[in-house]
Amino acid sequence: MDPSASGGGYRAPDLDSLLECPIQAGEPSAWPSGRGHRKANSDGSAISEVSSVFGDTSRKEKRRSLSATLGEKAFKSPILTKSNITSTASRDMQPHEIIDQRAEMTATWGIYWYLPSLMVAVFIAGLIGALGHHAFYKALDGRRSVNQLSMIRIGTAFAFFVKANLVGAIVLAYRQRIWLTVRRKPMRLKAIDALFGVIEDPTFFLTTPEMIMNSKVASVMAVATWLIPIASVLSPSSLTSEVSLIHVDGICKVPVLNFAAENDYNFETATEFFGNSLAFYNYTDMINRTGNSTYDMPSYRGQRLEVQAIYNNGPVGPPDTPCEAYNCTYTVTMPGPGYKCENVSEDSVLYRRMPQMVRKENLAPHGMYLYYANVTNGDFLRPQNKSTSDPQNVDSDWIVGTFLYEPEIWIGYVVDTGEKLPEPIVVNATDEDRTVTNEWTTKLEPITFHCAYYHVNYTFNVSFVNTQQRVKVLKVDYLRPVIDTIYGDPDPRGDGIILPDSKNFIRPGQDDYKLTAVYHSIGARLRRFLNGKIYIDKNVPYTMSEVSMTKLVDQKTSFTIPNLDEGVKELHEDILITLWGASNLVISKKEDVPCKMSRYSNRFKYYAQNLWIGYSIAVAVTLVSIMVGAHSLGSNGISSDTLFSRILVTTRNPTLDHLSRGACLGSDPFPRELEETKLRFGVLREGGASNVTGLGFGGMEGKPGHCAFGTIHETTEIVKGGLYAGLPLPRSRGGLGSLDLDNDSTSDEEEGGEDIFYDLEPEEERKVPLLACGKDRQGGSNY
Repeated sequence: MDPSASGGGYRAPDLDSLLECPIQAGEPSAWPSGRGHRKANSDGSAISEVSSVFGDTSRKEKRRSLSATLGEKAFKSPILTKSNITSTASRDMQPHEIIDQRAEMTATWGIYWYLPSLMVAVFIAGLIGALGHHAFYKALDGRRSVNQLSMIRIGTAFAFFVKANLVGAIVLAYRQRIWLTVRRKPMRLKAIDALFGVIEDPTFFLTTPEMIMNSKVASVMAVATWLIPIASVLSPSSLTSEVSLIHVDGICKVPVLNFAAENDYNFETATEFFGNSLAFYNYTDMINRTGNSTYDMPSYRGQRLEVQAIYNNGPVGPPDTPCEAYNCTYTVTMPGPGYKCENVSEDSVLYRRMPQMVRKENLAPHGMYLYYANVTNGDFLRPQNKSTSDPQNVDSDWIVGTFLYEPEIWIGYVVDTGEKLPEPIVVNATDEDRTVTNEWTTKLEPITFHCAYYHVNYTFNVSFVNTQQRVKVLKVDYLRPVIDTIYGDPDPRGDGIILPDSKNFIRPGQDDYKLTAVYHSIGARLRRFLNGKIYIDKNVPYTMSEVSMTKLVDQKTSFTIPNLDEGVKELHEDILITLWGASNLVISKKEDVPCKMSRYSNRFKYYAQNLWIGYSIAVAVTLVSIMVGAHSLGSNGISSDTLFSRILVTTRNPTLDHLSRGACLGSDPFPRELEETKLRFGVLREGGASNVTGLGFGGMEGKPGHCAFGTIHETTEIVKGGLYAGLPLPRSRGGLGSLDLDNDSTSDEEEGGEDIFYDLEPEEERKVPLLACGKDRQGGSNY
């Protein structure tokens, strides 16, 4: 090359150019090759003969010899500098140093610990993530539904974490499987592409059936990597927010009745308002307004509450629930008054004391009455005086306000059974006021009963549902009569009556006088509603009793309810329940009782089966895939991957170089003829050997074989434990084809010179002539 063409000097080659550009056959070489010596003329002056660089002299000696031969000024080129070779002592090894180091190495068998450990580790991480997801949702189950979006996001994060780890474990196992597959089965390049890319592009399942046919197990594993993510969609749906009934045990402050508080109430000495009493009182000495308080009548406040309960056809609850925002249920026990009722038959002891008009002969169908009640015998009368209050002269020590008796309830009533009579019957009935005629077509049943007033212990079950009170009487214990006397008890020895024991009378000033007065006032108002009669004339009912305003009477027929005795007791209980709902009475009291509270609330609901259906399948498939991967690792004898570096070292085959000519850019569309070429990963039959067994000898006796992708005819199966290294070092005719600067293979005597190539000063590096690089692409001349 003319020096003037480059500005009066030669362009110095860099080291890579010298190593990688062989001299073409028939061309003069400017660099020693083989064992001989050659000359290169560049500017008309001859370069001294240079010994071969393959001598046994050291690198440093070679560098000094080459420097002396070519001249110090020839190596000043900025293209070849020390910094291009190694800038610092810590720089990575240069390619020629790596070649020198690995020249005698062979492939190593054995399963490196990292990949199997990683495969198991990510599987365990996915399993832990699934358990963590379950534990997280389990902790939320039943809790108040707050921050729903955040909770769902956390659950979704768990799901994707599990999905990522399980899919990652399958992918790692899948990579081991495909290496086993490409060893055993030759496939078209297109199918191998699909095998390596199907976990990223699912269309390969449709476009490359050969992949599925030749690698069924690997294909199933690939399918799993695409289906497992479905679990990340289904699993968050296992946690929902539902309206649920929540139960809580607590303490409720509930209203009860403390009737004993009436005994301590004294309107005479009261300095502040403690609440309304259920009874009005007078002084014993009304003129001087002195003496003990004496009962007068039911208080207006008490009458109002009783009437409210009766007209309401049920108890009136408190205005506020004691359970705040909850529904609640509790049980409360308290003392109070109550009626003890029993039926009266003609052969009973009570029948002798029963008032005449209540008896069955005066009731329909033989009599005119549908209902008759006598509830005033022995009643406390107003105004109080000896003649009216003690007509039977039973109390010689009578004083104003004494309770001699508590009136009993005597009631006769008729029940229409609805049973048709064979023939209608016509009945004429007469009492002291009138005569009636009735025609009956159904069977009527007269019933009589008696009720006495008692001290009672009640056990109530109380519930508040949506602030509405519901009360059920669980138990009634009858203790003793309110006043233990009997009015008009006939003396069986004669026509008189049995006188009551005067010690049972309740007199003003006694301890329980006001308690008895309150009980009496409650019963008095109820008896006022019960008193009276209902009769029928010409089948038209007439009422002369306020009982018709209560729930005890059918408003359509004027017949009473069938079990009237139970109805009377229930009506009295309605009055008591209404009283405890009033908070401004003397007897009103709050009491702490255990209660069961409940309410409907938005709560997290965790359906564990929905979570584990997806996760259990995913975990099982992943576990099987890991087992397949472990088997593949054992069969391969090594652990590998699909990284570029693994593809690089497994495709070192001259045949593939020739096949891929014109496709080195890897651009689309890929040549179809290449896609149709069948390849296998095996041992190359080098040197045309046809009897290679795969034990490591690639056709060259005594040398390791080379494993790479190749055509069916040039490869044989890899044998586990065989001796494999790689392609032999290339030898090029007449050039640098076998140049190995790092392998001193000849002695200094054979070389006759030294390689000083690496010991150049910066000024010398700039003028190194470009030697042995073949043809000039533009000028066509030798460098």
